[in-house]
Amino acid sequence: MSIQTPRMSDCEALVVSPKRACAMLDITPPTLRKLISAGKLDSYKEGDSRKVTVASIKRHIITQLSTQLSALQEPKVGGRGRPRRQAQPAA
Repeated sequence: MSIQTPRMSDCEALVVSPKRACAMLDITPPTLRKLISAGKLDSYKEGDSRKVTVASIKRHIITQLSTQLSALQEPKVGGRGRPRRQAQPAA
């Protein structure tokens, strides 16, 4: 009889590698570096490798969703480009 240790999935992990963080967010490594530099994602160095916290990834996703949702709910004030021509009343 052997005791098996359960494996942690990415959902249960506290930190992930930058490569995995890019996959989770569907972004490129330069974009990940920009998010880390801007303070939007938390990361730290452990030896030679960098780790990104899963909590900050989830927080970033929630922030992005709420920003887009609020933008959809706001009434549009004008559109892009040239204003539409007003219809002329029939004479």
